[in-house]
Amino acid sequence: MTEAIDRMATPTSAISLDAPVPPGPSVPAEPTALEMAASAPLIAPESASEGVLRVIGTFMMAAGVLAMLVGATANREWSSATVAAALFTVIMGLTMRFPTLLQDGTLTEEKRPAYSSMRVVMLLVAGTFVMLTVKAGWSTQSLDQLKIDQSWALVLGVVLGGKVAQGMAEANAKK
Repeated sequence: MTEAIDRMATPTSAISLDAPVPPGPSVPAEPTALEMAASAPLIAPESASEGVLRVIGTFMMAAGVLAMLVGATANREWSSATVAAALFTVIMGLTMRFPTLLQDGTLTEEKRPAYSSMRVVMLLVAGTFVMLTVKAGWSTQSLDQLKIDQSWALVLGVVLGGKVAQGMAEANAKK
C-alpha cells in the first residue's frame, strides 16, 4: 500500500510543472509575415518626401484646430466660414499625416503602397459635405433653421454605393 502511495507522490515529467519543457518544432530560418508585421514600425517614412508630407499634415491639423478655436470664440455671424475651412483643413491634414487612410493595402510595381482613388473621392465628397454643413449650421439657432439642399443625399448615396460596389467587386476578384 505504501508503494502505491509513493508512486502517486512521485511526479512524472508529463504532469510536473517544474520539469524541463520538451523541445518544440524546429524554428524556421525566416520570420513569418506576422512576425515581420509585428516588428515593423507603425509609421516608417520610406523617403524624405513622405516625412515632409507627414510634417505638413501635422501642421495643417494644428492650424485647423487653432482656427476652429478662434472661430468658436468669435462672432458666429462671420466665423462660420472660418470654422468650416478649419475643419476641412484638419481632415486634409489627417490624410497627409496618416496616408494609410487612403491606401488600399496593395503594392505597385515599384513596391510602393497603392492609393485607392475611390477612397480619395469619398474623402473629398464627405469633407465637402461636412464643410458645407458646418458653414450652414454654425450660425443657426435650431435644427429647423438648418436648410441643406436635398441633392446632397443623392450625391452621398451614389458615392457610398459606389464604394460598396467596388468593395464587392474586389472581394469577388480575390476569390
